[in-house]
Amino acid sequence: MRTFEYRLRPTKAQEQALMRTLIASRKMYNACLEELITHYKETGKYMHLYEQDKHHGKEAHPDLPAVLVDTTLKRLHRSFTNFFRGLKEGRKIGFPRFKSANAWNTIQFRDAANCLDHGRFKAPLQCGGASPCHCPSAPGRHVEVCTHRLAPFWLVSAMRL
Repeated sequence: MRTFEYRLRPTKAQEQALMRTLIASRKMYNACLEELITHYKETGKYMHLYEQDKHHGKEAHPDLPAVLVDTTLKRLHRSFTNFFRGLKEGRKIGFPRFKSANAWNTIQFRDAANCLDHGRFKAPLQCGGASPCHCPSAPGRHVEVCTHRLAPFWLVSAMRL
């Protein structure tokens, strides 16, 4: 698997949509982290990813596409898995933290439909739709695509098989 990184060139409207999506996904991450903490304190059990995913759908997050809700929850649960694995192995590892605006700068897409195609990055309409980027058409299937905000630029990272 290889990762390619390209510079994204969104319009003003697309950049605003990306920023709104970035902020909404960070707020969702923090809310879900709070939900996991309170659930653990009340029951003493870890809430599974799919159990938590049932509570966070279109009604709870109408401004986020379902693919972003899924990938954000997977990021949160991966951090919890790493935390508990580190505790089990006896390593000193930090508890998953709430993310500030400076610490949250990535939007992840897992679908092959969200891909780089003929110099364009295709994203759900809530994220601004398609926008041009400097990417040649390369063979291979995209497994995961991430957009990164490195002020003042937006980058697209694509993992290909």
